[in-house]
Amino acid sequence: MPQPAGNAGRPMVVHTDFGTELRRRRKAAGLSLSALADLVTYDKSSLSRVESGARLPSRQLAAACDAELGAGGELLRLAGERARRDSGSSPGPARVHGSVPPPDDVVATFASVFGQLRRIGQQVPPPVVLGQAAEQVRALRSLVVPDAPESAPVLLLAARTAEFTGWMAQEAGDVPLARRWTAEAVRLAALAGDESMAAHAHVRRAGLALYQREGLQVVALARRAQATAPVGSRVHAQAAQREAQGHALLGDAYAVERLLDGPAVTPAASSGPFSGGLALGSTTVPDMDDAVAGWCFHDLGQHARAVDALTPVVAGLPPWAARAKGRFGARLARAQLGAGDLDAACATGLLVLSAAGPVASATIAAELRQLLAELGAWRRRHPPAGELNAALGDLLG
Repeated sequence: MPQPAGNAGRPMVVHTDFGTELRRRRKAAGLSLSALADLVTYDKSSLSRVESGARLPSRQLAAACDAELGAGGELLRLAGERARRDSGSSPGPARVHGSVPPPDDVVATFASVFGQLRRIGQQVPPPVVLGQAAEQVRALRSLVVPDAPESAPVLLLAARTAEFTGWMAQEAGDVPLARRWTAEAVRLAALAGDESMAAHAHVRRAGLALYQREGLQVVALARRAQATAPVGSRVHAQAAQREAQGHALLGDAYAVERLLDGPAVTPAASSGPFSGGLALGSTTVPDMDDAVAGWCFHDLGQHARAVDALTPVVAGLPPWAARAKGRFGARLARAQLGAGDLDAACATGLLVLSAAGPVASATIAAELRQLLAELGAWRRRHPPAGELNAALGDLLG
């Protein structure tokens, strides 16, 4: 993420209003300087200079900090006052080119393109859509008119596209890039006055930790999301489910059951603008509640329950949802193997391979590596297991 312009060659003028408020809110949130720098994807030493008043806060940084700390626009306001005082301040990295917000039909067209990108992203390798998604974010940013309420739909769509770009980066195996795009999504949403993306970003970061099997970090990030998102919201329910997955990694069955008994995730169609097209979280899996439950049961060693939960989930996925089929199908195959149904595990595994091959997914590959290791004891004694083992080896290299 580009850093704010420095003050080289000019006398340093110290202003502490923004920095003082930033420090106060950071400490009130119990965050170290390093922790906040990680959350907003910013250099720690540069953030320290911003807090001390020695460095000008960019609008991008102010928006990210405002969203992460739940400042309700106060940090953005203070950053604007600082910028007006300092005639040498430079605009944020997303320069605006429009003077009038685009017509509704233009935004609707961009939303339609975004929907197509998401669907294509379910069926092809991430690099195929990463560049297009990033360009759409840049195009939408160029249409934003500063401080114009009419620009909110453009900003919201740009934020959702940036979040999707982060997901594709994760699927490509580029975790640092995924974090940067997630931070950009938070910034854009905050500019539109929507703080739900900040909570969802914690869910996304918890997802990154989940695939690294860092249970404690998953739980901590998911709890931060729940503390930020309104109770009863779609994001709050998703955060509770993510926390359950973290507890499952840690082997805490009681905590998992308690969280899974919470409110279900509301359908995507009932959330957000553009008829649910911008709803946060997966909109591909019809029953995410059962999908997460099955995921957790497998990590807890309750393989039969996992099979019961995941079987209808995988069967109910749309034909084009290859990425979701690969991810949850691989988990189902592992659960079937754990439950002792070797034939079913091999049959499911071969179906997963047909879905996973074309999409080149890092998250699916992580599941398939586990399946490959778990099949090892059977590859010489069970012909279908040997066939699947060889096919997995070819796919994973």
